[in-house]
Amino acid sequence: MKILSAFFLFAMLFSSKSNAQTFDFFSTADSFFGTYCADSRVSYSALEYDSLLPELIRYLGDTEITGDDRKAYLINAYNLFVIRKVVSQYPITSPHSDPEFFTSKDILLSGEWISLDALENEIIRKEFKDPRLHFALVCGAVGCPPISSEAYRSVPLDDQLNKQTRMTINDPSFIRVDSVNRSVAISEIFNWYAEDFGTRPKNILAFINEHRDESIPDDYSIKYYPYDWTLNDAMTIVDPIDSTADRPLNLQLFNAGSLLGKGQMDVTLFNSLYTQNRNNWLGVDYTNSRETFVTHLFQYTLGVTNNKRVNLGIDLNVRLSGRSSNTSLGGIAAAYSFANTDSSRIGLTSAGVRVKVQPFKAVPTFTIQSTFLTPTIAHPEGRSDLYWADWSRHTLWNQF
Repeated sequence: MKILSAFFLFAMLFSSKSNAQTFDFFSTADSFFGTYCADSRVSYSALEYDSLLPELIRYLGDTEITGDDRKAYLINAYNLFVIRKVVSQYPITSPHSDPEFFTSKDILLSGEWISLDALENEIIRKEFKDPRLHFALVCGAVGCPPISSEAYRSVPLDDQLNKQTRMTINDPSFIRVDSVNRSVAISEIFNWYAEDFGTRPKNILAFINEHRDESIPDDYSIKYYPYDWTLNDAMTIVDPIDSTADRPLNLQLFNAGSLLGKGQMDVTLFNSLYTQNRNNWLGVDYTNSRETFVTHLFQYTLGVTNNKRVNLGIDLNVRLSGRSSNTSLGGIAAAYSFANTDSSRIGLTSAGVRVKVQPFKAVPTFTIQSTFLTPTIAHPEGRSDLYWADWSRHTLWNQF
């Protein structure tokens, strides 16, 4: 048995190592970026069912890359980790929707848990003194340089970085030249990372002119325009010049586990209809009537935390019910009599408070929702002259 166990353990380790060795990171990353990145945007909503990103993230967590491939590998790693963090919290309107987006140590690179800030500043910028990196590393915001639709690779990396830098610096929304006032407005990137561009304004301008098709005169004054932290989402429309314009479309994509950020509100209406023409009550079969129960559930939900892990809400149940001697589907009409009689009922039957939480930060799609409901109608379970409407007791609903 010990020999057999050792064999299986060896087989598992060999299989794991073999898979890591045969996984083509750069080709897979190239396919990923080509599929989901276009026109400077990322299709975050389309990534819900993607299988490439989890594979790439697992590989990054397990694998150490050295040598000529390392620089390109780390650029791709940064961009992939940013996308993964956005997807894990989507829908959000900005990376800053999470105050710890760049500082929390929740990305696994080569077996070590680090933050995005650490990856950028303590690893990439420290190892590679190259200002062009700032036009390849994309932080998930509209103010960032456009994200590439291909993976960075070691062999054409110098050409890729030059192309990306030139494309960004020649974009009039990124470098905003005002020939009338003899000034140029540039991104805060040149201010935050001034040491990478030469610190002094004339050095920064020299770097910009090195990559521009049309040089900016040396005597132009330099100013910095506000950084746009709007998410670089393919579902967002942005005016690249007017930083005060309302940008985002009011579009959000939810799954059952989605939570709202602080101050966000959601109003939903769920409708259901149940009908039966036979039932068993206390061991007795009834087949001579059709009973129908209609529920309209109104829910108001409010996000109360910046990290989108706690939502509070109110539930209102409006119910219609009816019993008819017509056992065909036509008997459903009894529920729409809009009267309170011995064969029909209508009313706001129950109301309650609801709390929805995401207990595990690492599993953003798993949530727990609890609703405490209390009856709001007299005789909810009916009496001789009133039909059944709702339960006559307090109820606690827990959903996972």
